[in-house]
Amino acid sequence: MSLLTVCLKNNCPNKFFKSYFQYVNRLMRQFFLLIFVLLFFVSCNQDQETIKVDLEKRRTVETKQPFEGVTYAYLPQYSHKVSYKRHHPLVEYLSQRTNLNIRQIFPDTFNEHIKMVGQGKIDISFSNPLIYIQIAKKYGAQAFARIIEKNGRAMFRGQIICRQDNKAIRTLDDCRGKSWIAVDPHSAGGYLFPLGHFLKHGITEGFQRDSFCSGPGRQAGKSSYCCFFGRV
Repeated sequence: MSLLTVCLKNNCPNKFFKSYFQYVNRLMRQFFLLIFVLLFFVSCNQDQETIKVDLEKRRTVETKQPFEGVTYAYLPQYSHKVSYKRHHPLVEYLSQRTNLNIRQIFPDTFNEHIKMVGQGKIDISFSNPLIYIQIAKKYGAQAFARIIEKNGRAMFRGQIICRQDNKAIRTLDDCRGKSWIAVDPHSAGGYLFPLGHFLKHGITEGFQRDSFCSGPGRQAGKSSYCCFFGRV
């Protein structure tokens, strides 16, 4: 009769399993102890020479080489994915025409875009007039090209939008006393030009600016979403 059968008849399964696991644990500890001793003797070979380390000697560690070429950046008006899709054809065109290695990079905010120009991390800046004035004054940037619309006109503009089902706003004058959200303090089409349009039409008193969009990328999209979901 086996030990398990005896324990079951005597109603002692707990004692059996407790003794069994104690036995297994003992074997496991002895096994690992044996492995440790073997590894110790194998590694501690008396015939092996001691290696002396001179801490006075130094060697320069080579870091990753910086990008060798020209960097191109567009203001973070859209998400990085959309920005890449819209501007990569232009980057490829410029690379082919100039035989230069041009790579598009993606600042997260308008302010970061300005700082990266000053740090020399952005060589070609596709920017709005307001940003251009700032980087030209601070860092000596020079404009060498401007956009041309499909109709052949060289112009820059912004848009003021509201929900179509917002019955309270049907004309520009209806914006008095309403809140609004702008793209960024450094945005021309998304802040400066619309603000100038309001002021030009005498909309000054009671007109409240709610806030600016925050976070990396797609500032224009975020302001549209805020309008769509009724935040402003």
